[in-house]
Amino acid sequence: MTAVFETAGKKEGLQIWRVENFKLVENSEAIHGNFYVGDSYLLLKTIKTRNGKLRWDLHFWLGSESSQDERGAAAILTCQMDEYMGGDPVQYRQLQGYESSEFMAMFKTGVKYMQGGVESGFKQVKTNVSESKRLLHVKGRRSVRATEVPMKWSSFNHGDSFILDYENNVYQWNGKECNHFEKLKANNVARAIISYEKGGKGKLIKIEDGERIPINMLQALLGTPGDILPSVPDDVVLSTDTSPAVLYHVCADTGKLIITEIGYAPLEQDQLDSGDSYILDNGSQGKIFVWKGKGASREERLGALEYANKFIERKNYSESTGIEIMAEGAETILFKQFFSSWRNKDETVGFGKIYAANKIAKIEQIKFDMKSLNDSKLAAKYRMVDDGSGKLEIWRVEDGFQSVDPSMYGVFYDNHCYIMLYTYKPSRREEYIIYFWQGRQAPIQKVTVSSFLAVELCRKYRDRPVQVRVIQGKEPPHLLSLFGGKPMIIVSGNEKISNFISGIDDVALLQIFCTATGGRAIQVSTSAGSLNSNDAFVLKTRSSCYIWVGLGASDDEIDGAKFVANKLCIHTPVVRKEGKESPGFWYWLGGKQEYANHPRLHEDLNENPPRLFGISDASGRLVVDEVPGDFTQADLCEDDVMMLDVWDQIFIWIGNGANSQERKEAPKLAEDYIKSDPRKRDARTSIITITQGNEPLSFTGFLPTWDPKFVYSKTL
Repeated sequence: MTAVFETAGKKEGLQIWRVENFKLVENSEAIHGNFYVGDSYLLLKTIKTRNGKLRWDLHFWLGSESSQDERGAAAILTCQMDEYMGGDPVQYRQLQGYESSEFMAMFKTGVKYMQGGVESGFKQVKTNVSESKRLLHVKGRRSVRATEVPMKWSSFNHGDSFILDYENNVYQWNGKECNHFEKLKANNVARAIISYEKGGKGKLIKIEDGERIPINMLQALLGTPGDILPSVPDDVVLSTDTSPAVLYHVCADTGKLIITEIGYAPLEQDQLDSGDSYILDNGSQGKIFVWKGKGASREERLGALEYANKFIERKNYSESTGIEIMAEGAETILFKQFFSSWRNKDETVGFGKIYAANKIAKIEQIKFDMKSLNDSKLAAKYRMVDDGSGKLEIWRVEDGFQSVDPSMYGVFYDNHCYIMLYTYKPSRREEYIIYFWQGRQAPIQKVTVSSFLAVELCRKYRDRPVQVRVIQGKEPPHLLSLFGGKPMIIVSGNEKISNFISGIDDVALLQIFCTATGGRAIQVSTSAGSLNSNDAFVLKTRSSCYIWVGLGASDDEIDGAKFVANKLCIHTPVVRKEGKESPGFWYWLGGKQEYANHPRLHEDLNENPPRLFGISDASGRLVVDEVPGDFTQADLCEDDVMMLDVWDQIFIWIGNGANSQERKEAPKLAEDYIKSDPRKRDARTSIITITQGNEPLSFTGFLPTWDPKFVYSKTL
């Protein structure tokens, strides 16, 4: 086992092992996100922090049908890996169907649960072949889970989406009670199967409940469509139990393991002794923590984990209760918030209040460092096949292929579609990826033609390339890496149909921002109201060029702004920091006016990131769930009510299609959410209700590149 541990966590990225006969067998990246219900897995996420150091999240995942021996082996192997790595990883216990937001955020297109396992004769997921035969039940509006179910019509219900992967094609069937957002998520899963498991080959066929069923579906599934069951309600995921968390001391100094209750949250940091271990029981809200002091004995460390598991059974907690294990010095934001103050190593003052409530806070988000790809294991969740240094060719979609001048690679117009052919050589032979990018304002004719041209180009290379459809705003990180670490530039204007890119507006304002998935520069309305204190901007005019640096802009965003200015402007850029603008700057923006400059935008939002939740009763029961990972305007569902928590304020956003029950219950849920904060959050925290189309700058500033003309129905 030492050989496996020696390769663990050396480079940034995600590694997954399946527990097989009490040993760890590493999964290939091609099947990351696929889990067999009869197995257990270890997942190690290695993250490079801003200071260049590595930190680790170590998850052990337990399938619903995995044996007790396998579950025990997974727990033991997790402890062994943790010990080998010096106790530095933060450990998480994950149960199938109840995975944490930290876990789900690693798989942007969701996870798939497959039938079987090692003991029942494990079979790898077939990729890029025509023999595939499986039926997936897709559930979840934001954290998507696709579970393999028996291939018969009685597996279907009218409230969810189902995906039949049969031979060369993928069929998406949508129940009549699905809304647009759920259909979109299921569509993302179906397209991911085609792109990543079938190598871009195969056709996606959509069927709505009640429509004529294709003959292949009728032949593949047992029974008849008359066997379809009624809709199944989702589980309510937000607890309003306000029971305080309890701290327990775990000590074996007397030769016997003794568990002693210490007190209730909020706690004091000096209640933790480096020589022992502790259990922080917040099981009433779905989480138990194990803290291991640097001087804790092996018996105390393992005993704390054993008792944490016993708490779930003895206190009748939900089986979905998560267990989070950390060493002294590696405490998570979620753990620290139970203490009235907290000092990290070498800090002279406490870190102040943490913004999130305990049920739904998570580890700080770390930006994906594109500069380090040559030295890191590329993250499987991002499908990073290499560092983007291969050969790139780009065509604009007209009646056919229109070559783009290489000097303007990386500049895209939002009213056009583009075809990109990327060639790389991972081993002895060349491999290919075809990205067909579709601008948000592109006419439907060009969108359709782009799909046909991608197929045509694929055939030219004997169907070897992987095809990836990309919608503007949802660019995968590998695509963003193709431009030499510089931002992808998306502009409006009237692009001329010629051999050269031209037509960028004489006066244009571009917003530059970086997220965990890379950098973009997007043209926004040329108005002072478009500015955002959290980002950097480039203002291109007929006689000048400005770089505006918001108080919260990162160094990467400032560097990106300088690149964009030099790329698009003929004049030498002038840097203006927020608050130091010249009259000429405001003149080109139509005068000074209010913009998004909420104080929270000046802070490091990676330390205390805002959180977004959806509130829906589409299934007949009120469900509150979190949008995992980075979120944008496109994650707002107009059929629901959304809740945005920015710590000192909570926004209730009411979509045009939200029903009366959702509108009525949302403010009460926000109040309960505040009360459940173990840090004794101020009950007077402002709750602001807004409606779709009437969003204030204090709200839109937390959603990158807000577009007031965004068409939600087109996205959904």
